[in-house]
Amino acid sequence: KAARAPCSPSARSVRVVACLEMVCADVSGWANPYGDTCVDYESKQYCSRGAFTPGYEWTGGVTYSFPEEACCVCGRANAREHESTASVAAANSGNVPAGCTDTPGWQNPYGNTCGQYESKGYCSAGEFAPGMQWTSGAAFDQPEMHCCVCGKGKSRSPPPTKQATSMKQGGGDEKCTDAPNWSNQYGANCASYALDGHCAGGRFVAGHER
Repeated sequence: KAARAPCSPSARSVRVVACLEMVCADVSGWANPYGDTCVDYESKQYCSRGAFTPGYEWTGGVTYSFPEEACCVCGRANAREHESTASVAAANSGNVPAGCTDTPGWQNPYGNTCGQYESKGYCSAGEFAPGMQWTSGAAFDQPEMHCCVCGKGKSRSPPPTKQATSMKQGGGDEKCTDAPNWSNQYGANCASYALDGHCAGGRFVAGHER
């Protein structure tokens, strides 16, 4: 669905009384975890004219897969407007490798782009913000490999070789083998948990428990 999105104050010119409206298109195929689409958000009056209806702000954010970034009626045009500014700021950060370029068109499974990882404070200067490491890894389509602000282009240690983990129990050594073909609901398997730094030494890494 394409719609006319209200202009933001920054789009106005001091010499122009009326401001031209931007054309906004909803993210194709988007729905929140409960099956509501952008059309539903409008028909159920969760959103109107590019913003949440007062009292319905709870239907936004990560729990509802960010309708404010997917649906024009909830504010998608505003999110897109701020994205390019965030990308420029990320590229100018001192810890971001010179010449680093975000992967064109990348977004995580929830519709967040590299610019939004910056603007939402998930990443800064080539690193994940403290406590925001949970937004990384295979479950979030590895923003650290696609976004300069999250660490793209930085030198990384080679992935660990696959081997059985040795665990001591009762004074002896017992070999532990991962459950065959296991993966979580986002498709991340045991190897991904190790490679993405979620687990180490038989336990979750601090900050990755969620």
